[in-house]
Amino acid sequence: MVWATTATVNARTVLAAPALTAYSAAAVARGDSAVTNYDDLITAAHAQVVEILRQRDITEAMVTSTAGVTRAETDLVLALLFESVQEIDRAGTGDQYAQQAKVFRDSFETEMARVQPVSNVKGEGRGFRWSRG
Repeated sequence: MVWATTATVNARTVLAAPALTAYSAAAVARGDSAVTNYDDLITAAHAQVVEILRQRDITEAMVTSTAGVTRAETDLVLALLFESVQEIDRAGTGDQYAQQAKVFRDSFETEMARVQPVSNVKGEGRGFRWSRG
């Protein structure tokens, strides 16, 4: 089960669709098939997110709170897309894609550091709150 979807990717930034078009054009130029969706990027991002969770002793089956992992996975999809496109873009917008790659890579790192994918279980390093009883 993946958490990022085409809808979450497109909703996160208006630059996703133009970047996918550039990514597809580069694939066609090298003789590969056109890329019409984010599926391969979503699969790659999902594998990385699952591995990071596994290192925290959280299996995919244990994930009950998907909001944080959805955002993290979506941000990683975008980072991977923009990192790929910045290297191949010849229309002069490579710097813009490089900037977006950094924004989404940083956001992914932040989201993964604070994600609490299992309901009612605080993430590692989380503090506690004093309350009056």
